[in-house]
Amino acid sequence: MKAADIPKVVFFIVVCQLAGGIGSYFTVPAIPGWYANLKKPLLTPPDWVFAPVWVTLYVLMGIAVFLIWRETRYGKPRQKALLLFGTQLVLNALWSLLFFGLRSPLAGLVGIIILAVF
Repeated sequence: MKAADIPKVVFFIVVCQLAGGIGSYFTVPAIPGWYANLKKPLLTPPDWVFAPVWVTLYVLMGIAVFLIWRETRYGKPRQKALLLFGTQLVLNALWSLLFFGLRSPLAGLVGIIILAVF
């Protein structure tokens, strides 16, 4: 990677982290009450695991979208990949609204199915 690429990578990481921040806006208030009282599977990770995992995931997503963005030689396939990535990013933030914001496992399930299709 060239030094000139660093601000671009940082930009894409920040965009992805902003999507995570939007999701957190709906998630954080629901955790102590609503989510804590849900009946969850035995193997559900402890709450403290989620924040570092999501931050890491969004950093990796930012790097991934940068790698796609810089591949100018692929034209239309590149545009399609960027569009699909952007759609996934928006839907990912929307899932937090559906599940945590609306406090609805059913709405969250619908959101996950939509994410799986895209």
